[in-house]
Amino acid sequence: MRIFQFKGRNKELYELPLNVLKIRDAHLSKKSDELRYEIFLIEDRIKELYREAGNSKSESEEVSIARRIESLIYRREVKLSSQMSLENESRALSNLIVLKEHEITLKNAGVWNNLSAAKPEKLELWLNKMNLRNKDRNGIIGEIISITSESAELTDEESGGDLDYILKNIKSVRKGELDPEDAIPGEMYDNFRT
Repeated sequence: MRIFQFKGRNKELYELPLNVLKIRDAHLSKKSDELRYEIFLIEDRIKELYREAGNSKSESEEVSIARRIESLIYRREVKLSSQMSLENESRALSNLIVLKEHEITLKNAGVWNNLSAAKPEKLELWLNKMNLRNKDRNGIIGEIISITSESAELTDEESGGDLDYILKNIKSVRKGELDPEDAIPGEMYDNFRT
């Protein structure tokens, strides 16, 4: 799958234009429909050959028909595999389009940074898992948060701080060894001071 490749080079999430993604989605849909039709024709031909084999007059004719059927079954399997790949890419692209359509909302919710910081390969895996097409804005944000929080690749800056450090401070406050105001890192305290 190469949804992040345009003109031979990888693009970042924020660089992907929505109109280009929609055009690409239409091309994928067309390819998928063409493959579906080709599979239908192959299956139809296999049925004809089975009928023909039922009326065969010799064993050699039967074997010849069986080989043609075998060849068609192989072609059908290859086309089915290609169609499944196209459908996966189409689902990922559809989810990416939904993300791009809700980019401002996701930025306001603070989720966009997690998405744009992810490696393209990781993001493509997430996009394959998600089903965002019929979700409202809150559903989309919730889905993104749940999937990005699964990633072990978030940095301390992206995840809002070092969890071990915070847990250590909580234990110290509980024991009375640390004042709650001293537990707040200086930068964080300065950002919220009025």
